[in-house]
Amino acid sequence: MDRITNGFLKAFRQEQSLREDLAQFEVFEHFVNYCIVSKEYNDTFSLEDIHVGGGTDKALDGIAILVNGSLITSKEELEDLQKRNKYLDVEFILVQSKTSSTFDAGDIAKFLLGCQDFFSENPELPENDKVRDKSEIIGLIYNQSNLFKNRNPICKLYYVTTGKWFDDQHLKGTIETLKKNIENMQIFENVSFYPIDADSLQNLYRLANNKISRQIKFEKRTALPEIEDVVDIPSQMRCFASMFLEQAHNAGRYHANLQDETKQNIFLSAHHPIGYYVSAYAKFRLDALFRKKHIDGKYSPFKYHMLNILRIQVSGKDMPAITSNKFIKYCETMEITLSEDNKCKDAFLNTTVIIDSQVNGNYDRAVAKTVTLSRSIKNFLFEIK
Repeated sequence: MDRITNGFLKAFRQEQSLREDLAQFEVFEHFVNYCIVSKEYNDTFSLEDIHVGGGTDKALDGIAILVNGSLITSKEELEDLQKRNKYLDVEFILVQSKTSSTFDAGDIAKFLLGCQDFFSENPELPENDKVRDKSEIIGLIYNQSNLFKNRNPICKLYYVTTGKWFDDQHLKGTIETLKKNIENMQIFENVSFYPIDADSLQNLYRLANNKISRQIKFEKRTALPEIEDVVDIPSQMRCFASMFLEQAHNAGRYHANLQDETKQNIFLSAHHPIGYYVSAYAKFRLDALFRKKHIDGKYSPFKYHMLNILRIQVSGKDMPAITSNKFIKYCETMEITLSEDNKCKDAFLNTTVIIDSQVNGNYDRAVAKTVTLSRSIKNFLFEIK
């Protein structure tokens, strides 16, 4: 791997708070998925929602399913879009990444054959749970083909290495032959194959990190420790809605759903800014605890629930109106806890006890996205004397 890509990879590991013991090849898979999906999708997303690499992965490292502009990660999200929109515009993005400095015909063939098998009604290759979950969503999409009102789904295939792409005729012949087999399935509007080399990958990473997005700037009226002068809207919405609007289950879903649920109750001029600061600061502190392994990674899907639990446990069940002066003191109580390392750590560890009591040993990301969990946590906390 060249020095520039390796440097980007190290920066990415730190930025994303990836585990220190995570193997380099797996970090690279996440890095590539991040670069590719950021190119195709303008909102924030979880790396784990894309990554499918591991044993029995059909030579696939990443799968993203975009429906009507939203990243779909569950059957429930798809069903919600079907009901709301009455149509489906679909893009599939499949990714294979290799740290190798060459484009190997055999590896490319395995990738394309794996892609074909993934979309087959009668797959023959073994598949892991992550691939199977994506495959089930694919099945539901094609069962609703009557909603393909504008076009059939588009399929984009990305094969990434750290080498140099030279338009080798032998490789192009292999690609075209196997891509034709996928096209002959007659379930796509278009199938595109993209060979991504080190130069292209570096440019995609720069593009992802420098992407222009809508931002919101807050006045500094509190004594909270400075995190960022500018907070992007989707991230701030997730933090605030989780902590103060009881939307932790929606915060882990696609952005449009959360926006629909909160649009009348967030970013209002009457709101005191401290609520937005303290929720973002709490998320910042929680991410650091996961990065340093002070909190078990199994709780990561429940981060947004942990923000809500923290508020109730630290500042109390009776939250004042967000527009009131009492709300300032309510948030300052949390700020004191968050600003002291030991108190902060203990407070978030206490939230994991609540999570344990409500998930019955099932720490799957899908559980964290259910309104049932949000309600059960609230009921449990409000029953405690």
